[in-house]
Amino acid sequence: MTPDQFGELVATRWLDLDGERAIQIVLDAPKVEANGDASCRVQMFGLGPDHDHVRTAWGVDGFQALELAFRMIGAILETCEEGRAGRITWEGGSAPGDLGFPRLPAIE
Repeated sequence: MTPDQFGELVATRWLDLDGERAIQIVLDAPKVEANGDASCRVQMFGLGPDHDHVRTAWGVDGFQALELAFRMIGAILETCEEGRAGRITWEGGSAPGDLGFPRLPAIE
């Protein structure tokens, strides 16, 4: 799937991998499904075949689906090999590791 195959593209973000603009994240608008729940599709390009497929976040409404989509993106970026190695950056980040998505809670 390519970004133009999404229903209503809400947002796109580019991230750098090893200093080069290489990772694209696309977010589809939440939509209400037949059962009343909302879904929000996300796809990442540039992290390899393990991550290039469409993922769906589900919520009780569109706001929750969006929130969970952002959390899912943050978790993937933080736990992928490139993220763990600190190789992914974002020009809008205020500190190293700030990719503009929620971070996983620290485990003590």
